Amino acid sequence: MARIAASRHFANSLRRIIDEHFEGNMSELSRKSKVAMGTIGHYVRPGPDGRFPSVSQAEKLMKAVPAEVRMDLMRAMIADVVPQSFLSKVEIRPAGANSKSAPVADLKGVPESTRKALEFLGGLASESIDVRRMIETTAVAMGLKS
Repeated sequence: MARIAASRHFANSLRRIIDEHFEGNMSELSRKSKVAMGTIGHYVRPGPDGRFPSVSQAEKLMKAVPAEVRMDLMRAMIADVVPQSFLSKVEIRPAGANSKSAPVADLKGVPESTRKALEFLGGLASESIDVRRMIETTAVAMGLKS
C-alpha cells in the first residue's frame, strides 16, 4: 500500500493560523480550544507522521480560531479527505448567526443515501488513519484521485 501524506492542507492551514493569529504560540490555541498542545502538535505535522482531528476535536479548533479563518480551515480539512474530482461538489457555508459555530460542508447534487454513506465513512476516516488510507487507496484504484 502506498504511503499517503496525512493532513497536508489542514496541517499547513492550522500552522499558518497559529503563526498569524496566535503569534506562533500553540499553547494559546490549546488553551482556547481545550485541545492538548501535544495533540495540536501532531495536527500541524504534515506527512505520514501527522494526525487528522476527530470531528469533535476539529469543532473545538474551529470555535477557537478567529471567525474570518474558519472557512479556510474547513476548506483545508476537506481538501485532505475529499478526492479532487469531488471537491467541486462540496459547498462550504457559515453555520449561521452564532460566530462561534464551525462552518458547514454540504455536497451539492448528491443523493441523500450517498451523502449519509459519505458522512459515515468520513467519520471513520477522521478517527482512524488506517481507514483514511484505505479510502484514499480505493479512490486511487478507481481513478478518482492521483
